[in-house]
Amino acid sequence: MPDLERAQTFYDILFARPGKLGPGRLAYTVEGFQLDFYVLTPEQALEFQLHPGSGESCGLCLAYAGDLAKLEQAGAGWLRPMGPTEWGAQVGHLRDPFGFRWELMRETGTEEAL
Repeated sequence: MPDLERAQTFYDILFARPGKLGPGRLAYTVEGFQLDFYVLTPEQALEFQLHPGSGESCGLCLAYAGDLAKLEQAGAGWLRPMGPTEWGAQVGHLRDPFGFRWELMRETGTEEAL
């Protein structure tokens, strides 16, 4: 992640909570999981084989009840717009401003927030 302050602006909206920004690290606790974003040198990224996700794969799935327009205003783009599934939920695939893909899901009954 090249710019942790910019990342915090976006991920604070996505996770609906403030992240903890420290030297070279941005951290969130979401549903008991610790998510960490780091600034890596090109050499570290190559060594650990870390790079933004491709449009052909899905990154993380997140149950999301927040404002979709705020994500768009913060630089996200839809790969698959939010829409109904055969099991009744609303699902969409979003690419964040850093190239990572997210699957966002809403349970039936939250469509009014779309």
